[in-house]
Amino acid sequence: MRHASIRIRTEEPDYSDVPNIEHDWSRSVYGNLKEIIPHDIPTPLGKYITIVHYVNANSMHDIAIG
Repeated sequence: MRHASIRIRTEEPDYSDVPNIEHDWSRSVYGNLKEIIPHDIPTPLGKYITIVHYVNANSMHDIAIG
C-alpha cells in the first residue's frame, strides 16, 4: 500500500445533524456489561479530542444454517 496515507484533522467535527440513538446492548451478543474504569486513572492533560472510526460489523445477523 505505498499510495496509502493517514489523514489527521485538527478541528472538532460538527455532528449536530447526526441523531444520537441509544442502543440497548443488553439484548445483543455482548450481554449486559459494565465499563470498568480504573480508580487510579491519571488527570487528562492537553486539549479534548474526538476519535472517529468506521466499522463494518454484522454481529452475526447473516448466519447461514445448513
